[in-house]
Amino acid sequence: MFKKILIIWALVALAPSFACATTAFDTLDGKVKTVYDGASLLLDGVHRLDVVLMGVKNPSLRKPFRDRASKALSQKLHGKMVKVVIYDRVPSKHHYSNTPEYAMVAVVMIGDRNINLEMVSEGLARAEKLGIDKAFDEELVAAELQARKQKKGLWIQKNP
Repeated sequence: MFKKILIIWALVALAPSFACATTAFDTLDGKVKTVYDGASLLLDGVHRLDVVLMGVKNPSLRKPFRDRASKALSQKLHGKMVKVVIYDRVPSKHHYSNTPEYAMVAVVMIGDRNINLEMVSEGLARAEKLGIDKAFDEELVAAELQARKQKKGLWIQKNP
């Protein structure tokens, strides 16, 4: 009996993570307050929301394109109204007193512009397959391959 209850509890507790495996579970509109780096930001709306760009891997700390990626994302988003399509949540890596405990893994849109895709297409970030949305993973990987082929952004380097 106890084993049955434990299994049911585990299924109920894990159900939200299974539900977000292929589709978004929420969409929010808000103004970008802070851009942390080339792959994460803080949204200021009804609630402050720490956002990580889904499938976008920022250049490593000591790599020359990290600052360029941060600046590009800031120019695209800082102070602008965006739509955030949330797919998952992870513990926040920005532990300041005014940021939330969790970061939302999301696609950020300005109108019909997909900012995640733009960052990868412009060679400002790598594509990172997360398995949350396979079609989106494939789109990002194709964008990275195109950026590599055209030697855009960080792909002009020998070992980015």
